[in-house]
Amino acid sequence: MANIWRIYGEYMANKGRCNKSMIPNLRDVGKTVNRICGQDIMNEGLLYRSGTVNKLADESELPDVQTILNLRTEEDHVFPSKRQLHIPAIDSAGNYLTLNGTVRGWVNKVIESICKDRIFPLLLHCTYGKDRTGIITAMILLAIDIGPPVIIEEYMQTEGLTSDGDVRLALKEFGVVEEYLYDKELIAFLKNTLLKDFPV
Repeated sequence: MANIWRIYGEYMANKGRCNKSMIPNLRDVGKTVNRICGQDIMNEGLLYRSGTVNKLADESELPDVQTILNLRTEEDHVFPSKRQLHIPAIDSAGNYLTLNGTVRGWVNKVIESICKDRIFPLLLHCTYGKDRTGIITAMILLAIDIGPPVIIEEYMQTEGLTSDGDVRLALKEFGVVEEYLYDKELIAFLKNTLLKDFPV
């Protein structure tokens, strides 16, 4: 009986993470946010984040997504049944400086690309699922009115992180989402897609 409770405890501790061991830092963002908030705020199974998918044997090891968006410089392996987008960032470390014009242009390009028909369910990834993926995930969550404390806690679920200073800097420099994003209609699209009770 004790063993059963131990297994159950491990399951609850990892709730929100996906059991795909070959994909580093893979998790369902909606499920993770809901767990952090203690209530169902986001639709689950629509937005995933991770590190590289290039160590997979085949696409059966991917989560159930329609689109894979690669933020790395290197190309992904081809997964025949998936839509694949490649919008690489120039410098993963410098991308936390989100006021930088180049970084802002890249963030806007990524957000514009995912706010199109038939993109979701979506997997965002870079090499480790930390820097580039963390920045884009933070912007998406900020755009749908998820508060900075939750965004920071979601970010810190990533293995290998020891400080939240980088994401705090990115959030500070994002400022007002409506001013940061070039196309304000993207915000309504993200809310309508990702939030559970967003009024249509």
